[in-house]
Amino acid sequence: MCPILAYEAGPLHFGMTCNLADLATGRKLTTVDCYTASKESLPAWANALQQEP
Repeated sequence: MCPILAYEAGPLHFGMTCNLADLATGRKLTTVDCYTASKESLPAWANALQQEP
């Protein structure tokens, strides 16, 4: 099983991308615009990043 990392990146205000990366290869698997997308349209892994700790 390859390790997968989900993380957010972007400027301080008015923009945020949620990224999913394969740690074994260092490749970015997918990117989602988390700033403009609705919570219903986000994949589960990106939605989990948006929740409060």
